[in-house]
Amino acid sequence: MEFLVEGVPRGIEITALVIAGWTGRDKAAVEHHIA
Repeated sequence: MEFLVEGVPRGIEITALVIAGWTGRDKAAVEHHIA
């Protein structure tokens, strides 16, 4: 994925992604969601 930061391209590689949404307020709910 690439972004422009102050006009300079910056690239990152995403190796893992967790989307927890509103459950992010409750650690146990996040862990249940991931499992």
